[in-house]
Amino acid sequence: MEENNKGNKISRGTILGISFAVIILLASLILILLLLSKQKEEVKDNKEEIMTIGRDEVSNHVNDDTNIVYEKELTKGKVDWDTDYWAIKKILLEINRYILYAQNGDAEKLLEYMDKNYLNENNVTEADLADISKSYDTYEPYIKELNYEELTQKITIFEAITNNGTFYIKTEKENQDDDEEKYGVMFRKVENQNKLKEDLPKDAKVVEFGNLTQKEIAKDLYIRFVNTYYQNKEDAYKLVNERYKKYRFKTFEEFKNYMDSIRFNTEGDIVCTELENEEYTQIDIRDSLGNAFGFRYESCLKYSVFLDTYLFGSQAKGDNYLELNDEEKAKQNIFEYFQMINTGDFESAYNYLRNETKEKYNSIDRYKEYLSKNLYKHNIVRIEKKENERSKDKLYQYLCTIVNQENESEAKYLNMLVELEVDPEDNTSYQVSLSIKEN
Repeated sequence: MEENNKGNKISRGTILGISFAVIILLASLILILLLLSKQKEEVKDNKEEIMTIGRDEVSNHVNDDTNIVYEKELTKGKVDWDTDYWAIKKILLEINRYILYAQNGDAEKLLEYMDKNYLNENNVTEADLADISKSYDTYEPYIKELNYEELTQKITIFEAITNNGTFYIKTEKENQDDDEEKYGVMFRKVENQNKLKEDLPKDAKVVEFGNLTQKEIAKDLYIRFVNTYYQNKEDAYKLVNERYKKYRFKTFEEFKNYMDSIRFNTEGDIVCTELENEEYTQIDIRDSLGNAFGFRYESCLKYSVFLDTYLFGSQAKGDNYLELNDEEKAKQNIFEYFQMINTGDFESAYNYLRNETKEKYNSIDRYKEYLSKNLYKHNIVRIEKKENERSKDKLYQYLCTIVNQENESEAKYLNMLVELEVDPEDNTSYQVSLSIKEN
């Protein structure tokens, strides 16, 4: 009897143990399913985030010049960024100029660019346009988000959300293979779309999609990078070319300290040069404050940034440099040399000195001390005139004005001697010496 009771006890214990194990197994399965479901939602949310491209999202999906993460689904339900972005940007640049006219009381020019159906349906007059335009700034527009709504097979309305307000641009394509589209601009979206489905008038403006000048593309990339930095510094750091980071900014703090120490002028003029190959296009720019940037891009959203244009030397100079005459090369090298000083790369600055000057200072630290004492932290270089030339020896001397970027009322003067092709095997090589003139 006792043995039976004992057996029953064992049997009940076994059953309880199995039941407990089953419960744990079921709980584990439920937990795994919940985790998988959450992960799936995060992937979905991430894809939705990618599809709404703005200045934030661009940087989240750029790695480097050899491995840029981008999904084809990006354009599903959205725009074709490689063509539509540049085309709409081109229209906005044009409209931006005429907004200024309208604000000065001359809205007639702006009237030419407006969608006629929009004007008629809303009884918008020239006086109304002048009034509406006052709510828009005349800063150069950059696109934060671009959407479209297809009204017919031929007619599309683009919604361009910019730093300068929202614009609605109606385009009409004659046929699918045509690169040219007629367009009209609306400042506000029209709720009643029926009249908008009519064709644009014959005198509507025409734009060739995707056709911006090199300088307009460079300016756009520059503005977007600077604005990304002001909005989210870590996102801007992600845009910096990965290979370049290893040489120039190994940490985010180094990048941030440099960016915080300089001023930008996104509204001023820029000087730019272009290098193009099968894999990418690189545009190097210098703004009016002496800052230099390189933008290596495959399309309007796939790009990486360099914060100088000298570190990769002849690769960045390319054929454009070789096509310059010697005087132009010497001037370009002066601007390049001051990038080294402005970015605090005193080792490179020392290595580019002519031998007799290098011997005078005898060390990087002594040369750094000399520059720090006699120049500014960030210098704007203005080449005034050629002082001397020995073209046979490829020696060129220039008088330069050096302006303090932090206080442009302060300036110094120096003589800059540039010797070209100091290395017979490298026709982009050069050396310099400089002497600061006493005031």
